[in-house]
Amino acid sequence: MFWSVVSRQLSVGLRSLFFGLWSLVFVLYSLFFVLYSLFFILCFLFFFGFWILFFLSEIWNLESGIWHFTFCFRVPPSSPSAKNPPATAR
Repeated sequence: MFWSVVSRQLSVGLRSLFFGLWSLVFVLYSLFFVLYSLFFILCFLFFFGFWILFFLSEIWNLESGIWHFTFCFRVPPSSPSAKNPPATAR
């Protein structure tokens, strides 16, 4: 009688331990998957978002923007090169 109770309690305890560890592994794997996906989404948004913003700024500010296609700052309007721009800027 005593050993049957002990074995039943032991099997119940091992079963709950097994399911507890299994659920812990599942939660950790889910958390890892969520963080890994978030990392890739953020990398995608940072990389492509930078280029999308760059090209949109080129389209919207082609004449008056800070950036242009040579990655230089625009020449101030009072400088001599602004009054006589090179042929590529005309």
